[in-house]
Amino acid sequence: MLTDKGIPLESVTVYQTIPHPGIQGNLSSYYTQQGVPASITFFSPSGLTHSLKHIQELSGDSIGQIK
Repeated sequence: MLTDKGIPLESVTVYQTIPHPGIQGNLSSYYTQQGVPASITFFSPSGLTHSLKHIQELSGDSIGQIK
């Protein structure tokens, strides 16, 4: 938008979202010790993106019981 109006703009990436290196192991450990959780809270869209696949795999048919 700004460049379309002739305003110079430089794009700088200041951070990147990456999954925590231990997310799969941490989730697996939780499921082994506690079972399928009753609820899960996410504090960022990237947290959901990076963990959803693992949660679905670990929960199996019980995924619907998580709120």
